[in-house]
Amino acid sequence: MPKTNEALSAEIFKETTQDGCTASAPLQRRAFVTWMASGVPSGYANLAARMNHDEPMPQKTAYPYHRCADALVQKLRKAGVIEVKAAKWSLTDRGQEFFEHVAETLRAERVEP
Repeated sequence: MPKTNEALSAEIFKETTQDGCTASAPLQRRAFVTWMASGVPSGYANLAARMNHDEPMPQKTAYPYHRCADALVQKLRKAGVIEVKAAKWSLTDRGQEFFEHVAETLRAERVEP
């Protein structure tokens, strides 16, 4: 039986610390929605840049959030939410449903991506 969107969201968006950068669950949700909002396949470096834009890391931090973004991308991939198309990540059919759920959750929390 497939997991519900709520269960999948709770499993994927957990606070993650990689290389001294901590990405909270809300930060990951906002970054994911912004990253995929255009519907255009995107590289994971753009996801890291989105995280750094929302919660900037100190200037001394080399490649802030890149390891956190990579960990998030791998969780999304393993859950069947995203796939590689032409060397870029894009939503699967299941991923589109999940994306809409996460975006609606953010709107309900009144948190703009």
